[in-house]
Amino acid sequence: MDTELSLDFDEIAQLALQYLVRTTHNSPELCEISVEQPKLMHNLLRLFVRWYREHFSGAVKFTESVNADEDQSDLLTRASLCLGLVTQLVKQGDTAKRTLRETSE
Repeated sequence: MDTELSLDFDEIAQLALQYLVRTTHNSPELCEISVEQPKLMHNLLRLFVRWYREHFSGAVKFTESVNADEDQSDLLTRASLCLGLVTQLVKQGDTAKRTLRETSE
């Protein structure tokens, strides 16, 4: 039986974010290790802004309303995962706080 697995970047990113949210929950050590990765916080914020804008701008247009509703829901889920992970990393470690301060300067 031939099965095709076709995931695009957004779907893969969503799976990765779900995994990171679960694994870093109540794990300050893993949060610190994660935040030490170059550009992680910056990229999480960029993804959040991208998906948030797409969701609220209505930029995604589909011919079938069912697909449009599903995609809009996915965009909001992905944006929420990004923001949730950033919040979790900041709450559990000083490196994330410092990185956010440096980013905003």
